[in-house]
Amino acid sequence: VYNHLDELVDAKLKKVKVQASDVCDDATFVRRVYIDLTGLPPSADEVVAFVNDTRDQRTKREELIDKLVGSPAYVDHWANKWGDLLMVNSKFLGGGGAAAARKWIAERVADNTPYDKFAYS
Repeated sequence: VYNHLDELVDAKLKKVKVQASDVCDDATFVRRVYIDLTGLPPSADEVVAFVNDTRDQRTKREELIDKLVGSPAYVDHWANKWGDLLMVNSKFLGGGGAAAARKWIAERVADNTPYDKFAYS
């Protein structure tokens, strides 16, 4: 258990009587975190570098997450997800309107705007 969120998930899993999975190996982790955060798989060189990194697992994993969150690939991926969820579509908004909406969403993601402020503005 690394943090408060893990404690909550662990408590819920116990409540519903589901056994948590073991911690995955480094190769699996690097693939999952890249796809989850950027929508893209890591390059072979990125996987090899991560797996060969001899630092403790928690340190190198936290560093990779920090590197990816806010990266251009992260912003693109999450702006696209939000654009799809909010149905930003040139058919309804016109080309200029859709481009402006997608730009606005990407800026909010890049600025790490809290969801309550994102939804309100």
